[in-house]
Amino acid sequence: MRTASIIACLVVLVPPIAGQTGLVAQGKAFCFDVGNIVGGLITDDPMKCIPTSGALTGTISPIIIFEKPFLAVPAAKKTHLLVILLAVGKTIRDSGAQVDAVLVSDIENMKDHRAYSFGGKLAASLQAQVESGRITLNVAYQKLLGNLKTIIVPKTH
Repeated sequence: MRTASIIACLVVLVPPIAGQTGLVAQGKAFCFDVGNIVGGLITDDPMKCIPTSGALTGTISPIIIFEKPFLAVPAAKKTHLLVILLAVGKTIRDSGAQVDAVLVSDIENMKDHRAYSFGGKLAASLQAQVESGRITLNVAYQKLLGNLKTIIVPKTH
């Protein structure tokens, strides 16, 4: 499945931000920044970041989806999730974006409407701790796994 198919899948599965001009701009800028960081580090697996409304008013919940089934390969899963965690955390801290939850998936999991989520506050906190040297990447990964939730992304149609 190519990038166009990913976007088509997301449009059906996840409602976009609507009626909140500032939040739409914040979501697009957030996804642009995260995409630049992630795309610069994971160059062999194209991804898309789609901003969606968060469950809390005034927040965004971006969904990050990759073309390759990285979640089925333990080493790739660790690499992808750490890069996403650190990119999201840095972008939150640099931009001040209000991020409720981050949804992560790959095209194989999206076929079953499955994604994994973690909180924006967790990402910002773990990224700050890694950056300052208070925790290692392995500790950050273990904390992420302990907070990662499996969710079913509902169909909107």
